[in-house]
Amino acid sequence: MSTSDFHQQSELLGQWFKTPLGAAMLQAEERLIMRRLEHCFGDRLLQMSINDELDICVGNRLQHAFTLSPSVAPKRAQASCNFEALALPEDSIDVVVLHHVLEFCADPHQVLREVKRVLIPNGKLFVISINPYSPLAARFSLASMAGKKHFSRQSIGSHRLHDWLELLE
Repeated sequence: MSTSDFHQQSELLGQWFKTPLGAAMLQAEERLIMRRLEHCFGDRLLQMSINDELDICVGNRLQHAFTLSPSVAPKRAQASCNFEALALPEDSIDVVVLHHVLEFCADPHQVLREVKRVLIPNGKLFVISINPYSPLAARFSLASMAGKKHFSRQSIGSHRLHDWLELLE
């Protein structure tokens, strides 16, 4: 995703997260990820998100948590880099949280390859995305057909994601 595309999609998604439905979904995502992170051990947590204003991993128990953004001038993320070429050493991260990244990136396979590269053996990966078969996804599709301006995303179902992860072991 180009920087301008990222900014546009990030802005649109950020606006949607401020709507009642978007805020409710964001709160549900935060609760869900925090429950999962309670069972994670290690030192380093990496959050990657399409919206660089969000930090859904606040209060996690891992010692060093940081967020990356592909934005050149991130608003809240600690650093910026291309998600398809992470500027991190191999086997250096214990937990990675992908918050709506695969839906918006230009090459989701490459993002997953990079995540696999930086994750330690037996590290944890959490992927947060919109189920393409959910009522919410149907609502976005109908809004798009009606010409309403909102963020555009790729639909990545759980079976497809599972296949990608299997290929990466």
